Amino acid sequence: MIWPTRRKNRYQYYNYNHDGLYFITICTHKKQSFFGDIQNGFMCLSPAGSIAYEHWVKINNVYPFIFLDRFVIMPDHIHALIGIKKYGSSPPKTGTDKTCSLPKKHRRQFELLPKIIGQYKRSVSKKIRQHDPFLDFQWQKSFHDHIVRNGYQRFYIQKYILNNPKNWDISV
Repeated sequence: MIWPTRRKNRYQYYNYNHDGLYFITICTHKKQSFFGDIQNGFMCLSPAGSIAYEHWVKINNVYPFIFLDRFVIMPDHIHALIGIKKYGSSPPKTGTDKTCSLPKKHRRQFELLPKIIGQYKRSVSKKIRQHDPFLDFQWQKSFHDHIVRNGYQRFYIQKYILNNPKNWDISV
């Protein structure tokens, strides 16, 4: 059987090791509502949602050069602004247009953002399965990212994240 070619969802020549601000979306497998539900425009977390929340806010403990901006845990996905700031002391304002100058065969090992998200997904999955072994929890493969390039985009995305639970009933 010939499998369809999967579309790559990372920018091919962007070095995700660089300082920058990224808008990410991580979804559960088949958009299953593991993390809770929306009631009157507010997200009510399930035990799995609480685990996802706790692990997200702990990312700074594992990666001190990570800056967590706005985020929201939704019933079947997570939206977040996450910044990488390895150089200097202030949190990142926006992404950069720097491209990856590494040889193609070495590029994957230096992608910090996918490494962080992968570690987050593994630790959340493990903890949820320990808490409820009968829950068939799974993540969708990979995640969506958008490189935030300016303050206007950051403001718009922060507003989108903040209003996401209120707009849930409208979009579903």
